[in-house]
Amino acid sequence: MPWGNEYRAQFRLQTFDPEKWVRIRISDRTIVGHLKTPEGSKTALVPVRVEPDLASRLDKFKVPYTRVIQTTKVRDLMSWVIPSLIFLESGIS
Repeated sequence: MPWGNEYRAQFRLQTFDPEKWVRIRISDRTIVGHLKTPEGSKTALVPVRVEPDLASRLDKFKVPYTRVIQTTKVRDLMSWVIPSLIFLESGIS
């Protein structure tokens, strides 16, 4: 399973060292690996998943890559707040 270049190698099953990790959480977008012993200031590694086909093609050409997850919390919040304010304002007048 490929993830962004930076931490992907540490999560590959071929090189996986179970003694290194306290626990690992897997979601649809990321894998959070909590380290037993911190590496510098890092206590956890959070690589983002990359589609296997694309990752293997990029790996062939040694192209560095990362996946970015865009958060939509502000947009989602505003989609509720603005209509509510418009509704309240129209009822007050």
